[in-house]
Order: sequence, then structure tokens, then C-alpha cells
Amino acid sequence: MLLCSSCVAAGAQGVPTVAVSLPSASAGRTAPARPAPGSTPAWVSGQGARLTVIPSGAELALELFTRLDVLERGPGGARVICSVCIPVVEGYLPEADLVTDIYPPEVAAWGTLPEFLLSVREAAVNRDMTLLRPVMAGDFTYAFVGVQTPDEAFAFWSAENFWSLDEMADLLDPGVRTTNGRIWAAPSTFVSNPAYHGARAGFRRRADGRWEWVYLIRDVNDRH
Repeated sequence: MLLCSSCVAAGAQGVPTVAVSLPSASAGRTAPARPAPGSTPAWVSGQGARLTVIPSGAELALELFTRLDVLERGPGGARVICSVCIPVVEGYLPEADLVTDIYPPEVAAWGTLPEFLLSVREAAVNRDMTLLRPVMAGDFTYAFVGVQTPDEAFAFWSAENFWSLDEMADLLDPGVRTTNGRIWAAPSTFVSNPAYHGARAGFRRRADGRWEWVYLIRDVNDRH
């Protein structure tokens, strides 16, 4: 069974320093993003993306798969708001650093990590078990005890009225991070802060190049 101790280091060693302020463990995850009026959502498509902040012109490093709200597009790139950043910031980002197209998870699993994450996020929002099942690891982990399989996870989520699954969008939107290049975890605070005790999700790329979802675990003390 894949537990969180196998996917996060004791500290932030090996994790690139980023300029986005993240909440402390006592504050929990960032609050769910509220779309800006008239905006369309997009997510950061690669590592090393930098937002040119308005009006200072400073560059702000963003986590992979950070959610942004696109206000307009132009020759200078997309003007966006990062509602999951602390504090909330507005700026410009090249179009090439954004992902917006949503594919079926089985298709996206052969693409980039952001494409895969976006497909899983969409299916989770829609509680679409048929789409999620093929991209879940055979030993998919949903709890710290008990038999761990996708079918057991589905039964658990159904019994709790999909409370855990409904949190996937908010877990993913602040971005994902890795310490070892093997497991990518959300939220990024889970990786950077060993005192984090909230829900977390993890993903990995198989030897054949296909992405898979490996866990969605809630802390033992985290109750609805």
C-alpha cells in the first residue's frame, strides 16, 4: 500500500525554491479559487513558469498546474489572476505556459502531466467513475488501513457521498510538486511542509510512459 511516507521527504530538500507564498500547516490548504468575473480557467503547463506581476513587473515563479483565471489574451501573453496565490496577484504569462484543453483521462494519460491532471480533475468534479477507473493504479490507496483497490475506493467515496472526491479540484489548483521526480503530490504544501496533515493526492508515470493516479488520502483526524 502506498502511504504518504513513501512520497514526501522529511523536509523540502531537493524541491526548487518558488516565489509563491504557501499557507502554513496551521492554516491548511489555500482557499478554493473564486473565478474572476468574465474570466476563463487555465492551469500552468510546465515547470519554471513565471508570472510577470502587474504593476511591479516582478517575476513570480509558479508551481506546476497552478490554476489561473485568464482575463484576456494578446500579443504580450495572457493577462491572468492567480487567486490561489498568497496574496492574490495579477500579471502576464505566455500562452505556451497554459493548458486548457480537457481530454478523456485514458487519452491524457499518454500526454503531459498537466494534461493528465486536468483530465482527472474534470472527471472528479463530475464524479465520473467510468473515466477515472482506467487511470487508477491497481493498488490505489484511499485510506491508511484496509484493502486498497480502486473498487474499494469507489465504495468508500460513495458511502461518504463523495466528500473526498469532491475535494480533488481544490487539492490540485494550488499546484503539484515532487521531491524525487517519481511521485507528484497535491497540494504542493504537502510536499514542502512535513507538518501538513490534510488531504493529499498523488500521481506517477509508469515505466511505459503512461501517467496514473495512485492515491487520494485523507488524514486520520480529518473528519467531515
